[in-house]
Amino acid sequence: MGGRGDELAGERHALTLGSNHKRQGAALALPEATTTRRRCAVAAITTKDGVRAKGLDDLLGQETGSTLSITRFGSAMNRHVADPHVPFGPKVHTMHGTFYPLKAEG
Repeated sequence: MGGRGDELAGERHALTLGSNHKRQGAALALPEATTTRRRCAVAAITTKDGVRAKGLDDLLGQETGSTLSITRFGSAMNRHVADPHVPFGPKVHTMHGTFYPLKAEG
C-alpha cells in the first residue's frame, strides 16, 4: 500500500549521503561531486545536537521534490532511523529545536 508516508522510503538513498558512512545501492552510482555537495549541505544544517529536523526536511524537498509535511517527514524518519545505512539516530528535542543526531560510525 503506497501513500504520502512512503514517499520518503523511495528517496531513502538521499538520506545516506550526509555522512561518511558506507554507501549502498543507488548511492554508489552518484558522481563524487553530488556526494560532496550533499555532505556540505548536511554539514550546513548540523549542530552539536545533530542535524536540524526542519533543515533536513527542507534539504530532502530540494533534492527529491518531496512534499511531505514536517509531521509526515518526522513519522517517516522514525521508521528510517532504524536502518543502519541511514546515518541519523532517533530524533531528540532540545530547547533549540528538534534534531537527528548522527550515528557513530563503525
